Amino acid sequence: MNKPSDTLSLSLRLKEATHTIHENLDKSIMAQGLFSSTDRYRNFVKLQYQFHRDINALYHHTQLVEIIPDLSARNRYAQICLDMGDLERFLS
Repeated sequence: MNKPSDTLSLSLRLKEATHTIHENLDKSIMAQGLFSSTDRYRNFVKLQYQFHRDINALYHHTQLVEIIPDLSARNRYAQICLDMGDLERFLS
């Protein structure tokens, strides 16, 4: 079992190792103007919904929770579902 200091070190290493990938993804999203209209934003939220739906089970995986004790608190699926509901009500 990892000590909290080992987990922090691992998370910092992961953040550093993926920084460029996340930066490029962020630039790509912004370049597509996904926040420039309601339709584009809805498509972005739908994409986020599909992604988080597909990885939702990982946040409850026993072995992963042993490694990352607060993993379930990092799950954003419920928030994305709320966003989808808000968009549907707003656009109906």
